[in-house]
Amino acid sequence: MDHELGSTPEDGNEAVGELNTDGSLRELAEAVEALHADFRRSMQGYDHQRALMDRLHSENEQLRRAELERSQDPMIRDLISLADTCLRNGRTWLQRETVTPNDIDRVLRDVADDVELILERQGVEAFKPEEGTKFDRREARVIRSADTSDASRDGAIAEVLKPGYRIGHRILRYCEVVVWTFVAVPLADAAETEPGDSCITSV
Repeated sequence: MDHELGSTPEDGNEAVGELNTDGSLRELAEAVEALHADFRRSMQGYDHQRALMDRLHSENEQLRRAELERSQDPMIRDLISLADTCLRNGRTWLQRETVTPNDIDRVLRDVADDVELILERQGVEAFKPEEGTKFDRREARVIRSADTSDASRDGAIAEVLKPGYRIGHRILRYCEVVVWTFVAVPLADAAETEPGDSCITSV
């Protein structure tokens, strides 16, 4: 069969190729648009998730602050009560004609006892070694030494200057102590010196 005038088999193949190319481009464009839409939805979901996480974090921080404040309330009330006690003692002293050193010592010791009670309620324990027991560097620090001619006292605690404080097994502050140090007494002076005579010196 003769072909139409001006039309060849090559022209028909080119037309079919153009149709196939146009269809592929449309499919590619549709696929890209679908991917773009999926990306937009994913970003919207991410933004929503991030906003949700930020809100949950903010609410958690608020709860933590509120819980911390509530846990501090007993300590704050105790400190307020201690301040009231100090002011009341001050007014009492103003009404007295004389205030003796013993009065001051008694009141200050009462204040120290109140502070230790406040710390105890917060889980802080005050501790101190017994005088005469061996020095333990895991709980105490030597501030001064005291000489002694009694060899059995060497390395023992002569005096506790400050108590230590700890929470459980964690030490917040070590005890501060004076420790006996054995010093041999020359024979010429032994008759005039009683065993145990001491002279406190700095470490």
